[in-house]
Amino acid sequence: MTRILPPNDEDLDDAARATLSRRPSVAVYRAAAHAPGLLGPLMDMACAFFEQLSLTDRLREMVILRVAMHHASRYEVHHHRGLAARAGVKVSEIEGLLGPAPFTTPDPIETAAIRLVDDLIAAPAESSDAIDVIAAQLGPRGATEVAMLIGFYRMVATFVQAIALEPDARTSVQLRDEARQAAAGPAP
Repeated sequence: MTRILPPNDEDLDDAARATLSRRPSVAVYRAAAHAPGLLGPLMDMACAFFEQLSLTDRLREMVILRVAMHHASRYEVHHHRGLAARAGVKVSEIEGLLGPAPFTTPDPIETAAIRLVDDLIAAPAESSDAIDVIAAQLGPRGATEVAMLIGFYRMVATFVQAIALEPDARTSVQLRDEARQAAAGPAP
């Protein structure tokens, strides 16, 4: 059971309501609205991971699911399983990412990114040579994006765990589709 419930709409100030209206209203954003000064930056960073990365959507979702596995984050798995499938991650790959065994793909960048997640979370050390593989293939920008993606979703998973936030009734895929349909207006 969620320990700190997201605020009701009537408890939000106008700025928080306006910030929340920019994206599909998922529980983690609504819960973060208790700290209005953090809500906008949190949402901006989340949006950047979907709109500003040089990484493929597939790689992004693989990394997020692996972070979710390490944090036992039902919330993140609920929202990102469908996004991963939409990005081309096969069901068998999703299941592998959500299991504790080492994960590899034919793609050396994907394998290195997942190993970086494992190295940073399961066996923390000062660094991991997996970042060198990523940097050699994707350059400093790609390596930085992977590292920041891991850190951001670790933060989200920790916040969700701290307040025992329950997954939304609808997935991110459903919420995004609904938002696109609403923006397009009624069918002719």
